[in-house]
Amino acid sequence: MTIVNIAISNILQAQPLIVYLSRTKNTKAVAAIIQRNTGGKLAELELVRPYPDDYKAIVAQVARENESGYLPPLKTRITDLQRYDTLFIGFPTWGMQLPPSVKSFLRQHDLAGKTIIPFNTNAGYGVGSSFETLKTFCPRSSVLKGYSTKGGIERDGILYVMEGDKEKQVEKEIIQWLMALGYRSSSLNPVQQSLVSIAALTAKGDLTKLKKALHDGLNSGLTINQTKEALIHLYAYCGFPRSIRGIQTFMEVLEDRKNKGIADKLGREASPITTTSPKYQRGKQVLEKLSGAKQPVTLSGYNAFAPTIDSFLKEHLFADIFERDVLSYAERELVTIAVISSIGNAEPMLRSHLTICLHNGITSGQLKEFITIMDTTIGKTAAAAADKVLNEVLNRRNQPEKSESNPYSLVYEGAITKNLPGEVNIHPVSYTIRDISIAANVYTPPNYNPAKRYPSVVIAHPNGGVKEQVAGLYAQRLAAEGYITITADAAYQGGSGGYPRYIDKPSNRIEDIHSMADYLLTYPGVDTARISLFGICGGGGYSLKAAQADKRFKAVVTLSMFNSGLVRRNGFMNSQVSTIQERLEQAAKARALEISTGEILYVNNSTTPLTDEQIAKLPFDLYREGYIYYNRSHAHPNSSSSYTMSSLQDLMTFDANTNMDLINQPLLMIAGSRADSKYMTDEAFANAVNAKEKELYLINGATHIETYWKPAYVSEAVHKIKAFLQQVQ
Repeated sequence: MTIVNIAISNILQAQPLIVYLSRTKNTKAVAAIIQRNTGGKLAELELVRPYPDDYKAIVAQVARENESGYLPPLKTRITDLQRYDTLFIGFPTWGMQLPPSVKSFLRQHDLAGKTIIPFNTNAGYGVGSSFETLKTFCPRSSVLKGYSTKGGIERDGILYVMEGDKEKQVEKEIIQWLMALGYRSSSLNPVQQSLVSIAALTAKGDLTKLKKALHDGLNSGLTINQTKEALIHLYAYCGFPRSIRGIQTFMEVLEDRKNKGIADKLGREASPITTTSPKYQRGKQVLEKLSGAKQPVTLSGYNAFAPTIDSFLKEHLFADIFERDVLSYAERELVTIAVISSIGNAEPMLRSHLTICLHNGITSGQLKEFITIMDTTIGKTAAAAADKVLNEVLNRRNQPEKSESNPYSLVYEGAITKNLPGEVNIHPVSYTIRDISIAANVYTPPNYNPAKRYPSVVIAHPNGGVKEQVAGLYAQRLAAEGYITITADAAYQGGSGGYPRYIDKPSNRIEDIHSMADYLLTYPGVDTARISLFGICGGGGYSLKAAQADKRFKAVVTLSMFNSGLVRRNGFMNSQVSTIQERLEQAAKARALEISTGEILYVNNSTTPLTDEQIAKLPFDLYREGYIYYNRSHAHPNSSSSYTMSSLQDLMTFDANTNMDLINQPLLMIAGSRADSKYMTDEAFANAVNAKEKELYLINGATHIETYWKPAYVSEAVHKIKAFLQQVQ
């Protein structure tokens, strides 16, 4: 798979600043929701002379200030504005205009080059001219689409409304708005990360590490009440003793910070429950909202065996606890899965709550990051067990019909659904590379007899792809021609282990290839003198590099070869040569951030799907057809175009085309005659001056991606590969 390698905006990278003006606390509540979902820093605008309390008086004063152009002086001073590349700016509107105090802020600060995102609360009359006026005060900034919602109606005495169902609805809208902006990334925000660490360490009983995690949580923006709520919440999953010890440790931390002069924010209290509905019914409704599924009328399983536990769950856990709105549903679920993962041996419950996380807006990428946090906080054993359950959940969720109906989650046409005697069989296997578990599939030919000797092929998948897609298709088709084939998910990717997720370093991909050969050396029936290497797209580039040194490969084949280093450095078809140094700077900063804070930045981490119109506007056939292949026609939940930004340091200094003279094995390079990526195959082929036998074969009429799936082109490629290997071996 080829990924559009663009310079990623800082909107997806760094902590934003959330500046807001609030009178009846509705805008403040919206700012807090944005903070929860971005990990930003809050800054309230306060005036030297506050506006009058009387509503009519404030409207009149604002009208006079707007008419005269007067900009009221601000008490608020932001001295570290240079730290922030993105600013959310929120305000109410009076007279449907931008408040003069917000104009004061915009005039006082140089926002050139920054990204500005406005948000607004109003009495139902809309934003008026406020967003457009804001743009005129930020002529050298990038102003993105704003968010607006109805707040109170002060003239009618309706003041604060951001609570209960209204607050939940607004948070849902804000999450959708942020995702539409491309803001929602595969990373948990600092508050969410802290909640995971605190919950995991409390459940484990590691109070020494917990103290540090509590300090870090408060520093990251957690309020005292949010932290207390998390510690209260987890008692339902790991018991009173752990919860109480966590609370006692938190008390010590607060006392220590108080003695050091640190004033931590208390935060909001839980809203009072005003409904008179029975708690059992309320809990049932909460569970239905959490899971998105209706609860059965008739109890079954453990609930039927012990109805009392069903009552406790509905009335206490989901009513008494989950109804407390100090934490959002998503935050409570992160606490829950951290506890369950820490205590272990509760896979059915973990599976259920991981599914609930996904339903409540936590992305698969964020859950992979959750695994990373568990690995560093609790240890590899607990993390690996949780990751296994997570992969099962992801494999079953939102998969296209092909993978959902296939027991091996294969997504290509004609995929094996059952191992039958006399036919090609698939064998899921696993092995390790430097303590990282690798998920692989071995395909054996029809009437396979382990006592015989068969030629074999190692198959490397494209960038961002997985073994269930095009690599699996060719593995199955070549097995049908008499070869034992293996294809594996790259380390840190797909169904394989490794943290952080989606590291994409050439040295790792090359070692993946060597290790597949290692595995075949001892596989029953493999003729070790007839092992060939076949790489597709990015896997083709890495196969060229692997074959330069690994002479166990007696022949080398590539299909639609993609030189990852060349494209990450220069851009596809040299479209990004002018930004090489800028992107290297981004990669260096990302690596420094990983070391200093543990935060992982990703390239291509937007979870918002492209529309047909947006796909049509992508600049190259490879990108347009590739997006459809990987996200629609052959989508697989383990496939991801994301990779860690720090990987660019390795990618941009790599080139599959160097040292091609070291390849002395027979070499077949296949490309589509219409492929816009063909220039990379041409260049590498020309440099393979010492290959014993080499051939460049073009599939007439095929584009890059069409060689992945189009039956006629796939059959042509398979027949050519078979004929070539028979000729040279």
